[in-house]
Amino acid sequence: MALDSQGTLWVALCNRSRVVSISPEGKILDEIVLPCEIVTSCAFGGENLSTLYITTGTFTMSEDEKAKNPLAGGLFAYSMSIPGRAPFEARWP
Repeated sequence: MALDSQGTLWVALCNRSRVVSISPEGKILDEIVLPCEIVTSCAFGGENLSTLYITTGTFTMSEDEKAKNPLAGGLFAYSMSIPGRAPFEARWP
């Protein structure tokens, strides 16, 4: 999950081929559909946090499924019109 600068939550949906954005009120606003089923994470980065990076996996796929889904396991980058929020840093004693 990642937050953008307007407080919208971006959530990677594993086994659903997508990342969805959810408003602070809980409404689904948008989605990014990916060309692979296993979506593992998303995070804002790049210049001004204006790129949403999305990771995907192959961990439950057979060799045959991997061959049929050559982009699975890849990293995707989407240019965003609303930048992300910097990650929170936590310190443990």
